[in-house]
Amino acid sequence: MRKLLHLFAGLVVLGLALPQTINAEIILELEERDDDEVFPVTMLVASGKLAALDEDGAVEMIFDRASSTIYTLDHNDRSYTRLNRENVDALVGQVDSAMAEMRRQLAALPPEQREMAERMMGGMMGGGAAEARLPRSMRATGNRGEAAGIRCNWYDVLVGDEQVGTACVAAADAVPGGEELVAMMTAMSEIYDELLERIADSVPMALPANPILPMTEAGGLPIRSTERTEEGTEMEIVLLAVREEAVDPALFEIPAGYRETRFDD
Repeated sequence: MRKLLHLFAGLVVLGLALPQTINAEIILELEERDDDEVFPVTMLVASGKLAALDEDGAVEMIFDRASSTIYTLDHNDRSYTRLNRENVDALVGQVDSAMAEMRRQLAALPPEQREMAERMMGGMMGGGAAEARLPRSMRATGNRGEAAGIRCNWYDVLVGDEQVGTACVAAADAVPGGEELVAMMTAMSEIYDELLERIADSVPMALPANPILPMTEAGGLPIRSTERTEEGTEMEIVLLAVREEAVDPALFEIPAGYRETRFDD
């Protein structure tokens, strides 16, 4: 789950140069920096599909806009999972089962141990209503920036009243093919948001705000961003370059011989 949400967050900064035809093949080179660690990130876009490659060049996520499906690959296990509206129920069912088992184990503890465990979990197992998910918003700073030769405007990123990061947003007319990219991001955002809403009914705790769709509300597309991580470090993702080049179509497909792993397996 955490890896899936992290991939979503990385897609926030894909305000990049797509051509006017969605059949063109585009290579997007980005860099992720977390304190002193630097990780190259590559995104491939072709024919309504997006593939995310890790630092070793292996595809770890594929998004198919036509079917609104996100595939996450595990090359060590030669397997993959798919996330779309049709199987959100399976993932929610898995969360329900896990929560029920945790409640069962807590109920079997002596009162003192149960109270201590619930305090450590922030009371999340108490069976109360889920906390409201704080809205994510953008606040203009008036400062200008640039990434990959594209000018952008800096915004503070807020969750509720707390600043959690920044984003440098390029004007839509400065990003060729930006409307197609927004459509792709919107489709992914809808899946993410539906998943969070459904899980919120099962998990009595605050869940993260949708990191994708609200970014487009600043009137453009982010090409550079920073965000504070759960560990207290600052992660930065920046667009380095965009180029048009032939891409192997096989990179947008599940490799032969890979088995599907269901969320409820």
